[in-house]
Amino acid sequence: FFFSSPKTITDELGHGSVLLTPHNIPKEKRKQEEDYGKYNAGFIAFKNDQDGRECLEWWKQKCLEWCFADIEPDRQGDQKYLNYFQEKFNNIIVSKNKGLNLAIWNIKNYANEITSDGQNILVGNTKLVFFHFAKFQLYYPYSYILPNSPFDFYSIPSLAKKYIYKIYPQYIYKITKSINLVSPNFKYGFVYRPKIWLHIKKDIMPSIKENIKIALKKLV
Repeated sequence: FFFSSPKTITDELGHGSVLLTPHNIPKEKRKQEEDYGKYNAGFIAFKNDQDGRECLEWWKQKCLEWCFADIEPDRQGDQKYLNYFQEKFNNIIVSKNKGLNLAIWNIKNYANEITSDGQNILVGNTKLVFFHFAKFQLYYPYSYILPNSPFDFYSIPSLAKKYIYKIYPQYIYKITKSINLVSPNFKYGFVYRPKIWLHIKKDIMPSIKENIKIALKKLV
């Protein structure tokens, strides 16, 4: 979901041919990169030049050859192949923009840096370009009272909830409402809302406990 103009992407790519976004996993969990690779396949920019096309073709062939969720020493899905781009091809650029491909696996690095200037969401002094809502789920149907997403996605730092995670569902529900005008049964991609007792146990009570913890920390 884009929060600001993608022009920063082409600016950073510059004269390069491929732009990669590193996972930037927090140090305490950095070992995960051994399994899933240094770079995230959720966003890659390829320029339509010789180096870009050669790199893209190589990646395509490797994925056709093998592409499974299994973790192996030199491959995992379509993603671990990205580790080899720099050694095999020219003009590979690694993004240094922390507002590009921000996601649940790296947001803890910037937990206290997320703000808004009234027009843009900022990560420190950098505009948030887009957020990668990996594995994010929304309940169907929408509720004005009950949580609209499983608790797991609302247990992240409050600044991220306020500026990022509360905005995205609003747009999704709004768009879905428009789709329902022509396709009343459209609900693809949603998770059915659990029964109320399970809802309270899984989502509401953990949320209350988390808010109490936050309030107590502030008092201390």
